[in-house]
Amino acid sequence: MRYQTRIQAPRFGVCSTYLASLVPHPTGAAAAEGAAPADGGGAAEGGGAAEVAPSRVAVWLRPSELRLPASNAAPLLMVGP
Repeated sequence: MRYQTRIQAPRFGVCSTYLASLVPHPTGAAAAEGAAPADGGGAAEGGGAAEVAPSRVAVWLRPSELRLPASNAAPLLMVGP
């Protein structure tokens, strides 16, 4: 996510910017030759498809603080960022 505010200040999404910055790592023949396709995929020389190793993404988990009402009939308003 990338956009400009009304005053033209650039803003970037935290997660989307992080994920977009990840670079796929070639494996197999493409890695041995030291050349990966510019688009991160496609066919390697020799007609075979280039294999791309998945990137590692850092993930943090924490216990939830959310406590629902005891009654299922109680009104509930949930807002997420």
